[in-house]
Amino acid sequence: MNIDIIEKLRSENRKTFNELLNLMGEDGFRKAPKEDAWPAAAQFHHIYLAKKRITELVKGFTQDLQNTGDTSVTEVPVREIFGEITYDQMPDLPAPGTEPDSDLSKVLLMTMMEAVCTEMDGYFEVCKTHDCSAMTAKHPFIGLLNCYEWFYFEGIHERSHLGHIRSEYL
Repeated sequence: MNIDIIEKLRSENRKTFNELLNLMGEDGFRKAPKEDAWPAAAQFHHIYLAKKRITELVKGFTQDLQNTGDTSVTEVPVREIFGEITYDQMPDLPAPGTEPDSDLSKVLLMTMMEAVCTEMDGYFEVCKTHDCSAMTAKHPFIGLLNCYEWFYFEGIHERSHLGHIRSEYL
């Protein structure tokens, strides 16, 4: 997995998240584009919650590494982070712990997102200087992903939701 691609994706997403959030008026932020859709506030919060869960996952990958330099850790218990998810669940349902809250303010959401991005940045820096490709955890729908693939998955997930917000909410 190319670190530069992941880094560019993460940087672009961070910028786009803030731009879209700033473009959204308070009324638009609280409304859903159609009856069965989440309000924009919930979309943004879902992005944050998913990033937070994946940050917890990569923290598990890097915790021992930061202390010992050992990259032999192979399986992080993803269940402890995402909860019980089964393969027969609909893939378009949010993972447990990522159900969004529509009542958050834009300022609070931006502050929370910046904090989790900064935390994830630290773990990403560790993974840039060590070979973390043997560190894996099983995604309930995609299968086994290594540390770098989790960073990439998080970026693609966020980009997908941001594209949806841009096309459906603005």
